[in-house]
Amino acid sequence: MQHYSRPARRYKVWAAFLFSILTLGTATLVSAPSDAGLLNQRELAFLFRCALLKEDPEWMWATKDDNIQVGEKILGEFLGGAQHIRYSGLPECINTYASYASSEAPDIFSGLSSLSGIPVYQDKQGEQHFREDINYYNPKLIVWLRNLIPEPSITFAPGTDFQRLYDVSLKRNARILAFAYLEMKNKGKYKELLQQYRDASDEARVDMKHYLLEDSQLNDHYASETFDQYSWNFDAGHAAAFWLRRGLDDTHEEVFGLIQAVFAKYDKEALKKLK
Repeated sequence: MQHYSRPARRYKVWAAFLFSILTLGTATLVSAPSDAGLLNQRELAFLFRCALLKEDPEWMWATKDDNIQVGEKILGEFLGGAQHIRYSGLPECINTYASYASSEAPDIFSGLSSLSGIPVYQDKQGEQHFREDINYYNPKLIVWLRNLIPEPSITFAPGTDFQRLYDVSLKRNARILAFAYLEMKNKGKYKELLQQYRDASDEARVDMKHYLLEDSQLNDHYASETFDQYSWNFDAGHAAAFWLRRGLDDTHEEVFGLIQAVFAKYDKEALKKLK
């Protein structure tokens, strides 16, 4: 598996959850969007299927003994992070479902705002567009996402329900994301690192992910230099940088609550370790 054949613009690597959790959140349209700013299980299944059908199994996915199949796509362990959402098919699927043409949507997340009735960004974002440096997400939107966690038993592709998708493809990233936050908090380093991140240049912020939590036990063989020569795969350092970005927009507690809600449905073992 070669990760380094893709264009450099795609190398930036979360986890809304995150194709890590915002990525947990999401072929033909099934129906008009639900009322009251919520999506039903059928609609969520469509969005997941739509997004996964657009994935490239050779980019940020690792083939293993146990895989899932969505259409003709064979997908194993997902190795991308939060930034993968931007380059995935998820925003396009949501924008299309919310009746936005991708080329006309004012922002890649406009469809999400339309469906929820909640602005994606805080006022401090300025113009309500995705930015290359730091984005200030709306905590109300993150709380809203907690209502959209699919039921684990719902099937979204033949032979594959959401629990299997989590177990096979998403568990690794979800756990790294959650436990990296606890590791920084428990060591009393979060506020100190957040100040360093706030004061750093854009380039220095990118570099920080290469040494933050570099000795963490969360870093597995997928994060090793042998397997991941260019440090593109999601690891404890990427997770730490994610939490520092969420510290800048002050949504870290809402996102952690979202992860806990996902664990409550999908990963009771991990949930116990958070308490």
